[in-house]
Amino acid sequence: MVPTEISVGEVMLPLARCHEVAAEEGMEKAVARLHQALADGHHSLLVHDRAGNHVGLLGVYTVLKLFEPEFIVTETWSMPVFWNEFSAIRAGELTRIQVREVMRPLDGVFAKTTDPLTKAVHLMLRHRLDTLPVLAGESLTGVLRVSDVLEQLGKLVGPDKAAEP
Repeated sequence: MVPTEISVGEVMLPLARCHEVAAEEGMEKAVARLHQALADGHHSLLVHDRAGNHVGLLGVYTVLKLFEPEFIVTETWSMPVFWNEFSAIRAGELTRIQVREVMRPLDGVFAKTTDPLTKAVHLMLRHRLDTLPVLAGESLTGVLRVSDVLEQLGKLVGPDKAAEP
């Protein structure tokens, strides 16, 4: 039997099930939306403009990076920083930052619904993405999340597969 390749379209999360945020929203609202999305297993929000066009992604790491003090970014941890004090200051600043200022634009790194899953995984690894936009033709149709890929891997190597000869 010839093995068949799983397509991105079989695994991706459809657009209708993606969590979204407006590009004009303040980051304080985006953080709240991302927190809600995490409960559903989403690590990124799709970002749309006023016309409803999808223009970017806002992920967990982008948000966390906003809370990392610039003066600490070193190879070794050497500065005492107190989370409550510093984070309270940064949280207050979030009201002045719009999502569009920190989002990752949808700029050409896409998978197609017909692409093999292995190609999409390659793109995710090469570009260090945990969420990859998926196109059907020229239209955004969904996203492929690292959790979707891991689910497929689990089906291949799960406990029931380990028992097979």
